[in-house]
Amino acid sequence: MVREIFAQGLLDFAGDYLTQVNDYVSDSLKDDLADIPANYLESPGSCFWVAEVEGEIKGMVGIQYRSGEEAELRPMSVASDARGQGIGRQLLETVDGFCRERATPEYV
Repeated sequence: MVREIFAQGLLDFAGDYLTQVNDYVSDSLKDDLADIPANYLESPGSCFWVAEVEGEIKGMVGIQYRSGEEAELRPMSVASDARGQGIGRQLLETVDGFCRERATPEYV
């Protein structure tokens, strides 16, 4: 379900860039989203979250550690039928808290 939410979320906003977005989605689904545990859960500075509403996954976001004090917000999307409910904001707040916890001298 995470892969579908990611793909549809990007395609919903592709507009005139549909070809480029399709390529990006395809590459992401073959790369980092093909193995979420290896790409997001095995590094202490990386993580992946899903948002559930009534037992259904409605959003997702990942953060990947890069170096020092740098991390990259990677895939993020909210299902089209769940937009406007604050799910994206809650996911970003979760990522922000995770990164702030790790922005200490002993972690870096």
